Amino acid sequence: MKIIFLYLLKWLGVFNLTRFLIRKKTLILTYHGFEVIDETKFRPKLFIKKSTFDQRLQYLKKHCNVIRLDELSNENKINNSVVITLDDGWASTLTIASPLLSHLNLPYSIYLTTEGVLSQQPVFHILLEYMLRNSLGKTLCLMSGDHQLLKEIIKLEEIAKLTREIEKFKLTKFDTKLLRKIADNLEFEIDEVIDKRIFNLLSMSEVKELSKLGADIQLHTHSHHNYVDEEPAFSVEIKVNQSHIENITGIKPMHHCYPSGRFNQLCFKYLQSLGIETATTCIPGFCDHTSHKLKLPRFLDGENIPQIVFEAEVSGVLELLRKFKRTLLS
Repeated sequence: MKIIFLYLLKWLGVFNLTRFLIRKKTLILTYHGFEVIDETKFRPKLFIKKSTFDQRLQYLKKHCNVIRLDELSNENKINNSVVITLDDGWASTLTIASPLLSHLNLPYSIYLTTEGVLSQQPVFHILLEYMLRNSLGKTLCLMSGDHQLLKEIIKLEEIAKLTREIEKFKLTKFDTKLLRKIADNLEFEIDEVIDKRIFNLLSMSEVKELSKLGADIQLHTHSHHNYVDEEPAFSVEIKVNQSHIENITGIKPMHHCYPSGRFNQLCFKYLQSLGIETATTCIPGFCDHTSHKLKLPRFLDGENIPQIVFEAEVSGVLELLRKFKRTLLS
């Protein structure tokens, strides 16, 4: 019903009207990984197909003014403006996203978490979930010391709980040996997934290459963990992340993205003490010169978002509907 309603609004010309009304505001878009095999089938919010991403970029190129993250405060640049950000720094950023963005000459920022860059091991919980979801009906048997697990994988809804149980068997954060053991147990072909680095982050050399190609590399903590109530640990995460990025690119990053969108009022104090200029959240909405610079909204795009919903967000239709809803509730 929502989709039909949005198509009706577009046909009536409402999209053009709202685009004019919000022309002095900026939308920050975010993406994560890009599909190499079939990742969108199990995590459509986290991954997006190349064809879908290309369609998004073509729309932005035609209807919007895509600006750099550091141009947010330049009011001369704000005119139906959009900022494109990519979170984490998945390996597919270089092989899939970067060529499409470069072809259209669109600027973009990568919020990079550096621990995965240095380790060059697959992101454990994502690859584990991928294997489990592709092993429905099979039985997993794990034994290690005091930990034993015998479980038939029946329902998708049980996988999150099962993933937490398997975490107890990890010896290291990126325990690839355990992943291979589980893959053998489930008769899952893991070699192709690892060889294609589907669930890996960029390498140091790849980050450097992207930076030379014009990508803006920014902060996303070192270990993708937000110590929102612990200033020393929070600051260490930022400083280590910042140091690694500067060592790789030669440029000191000053813009931050809260991992998983987690933040509180204390984070503003922490970031201000570190001289961080902006920080983005996962709260949907547009920003302008009145927005809190350490609490900037973003729209999380993925394969789960239909094209008409994406266009409604970019055009400001959904933003105005959200404001209308808040007004009614108040």
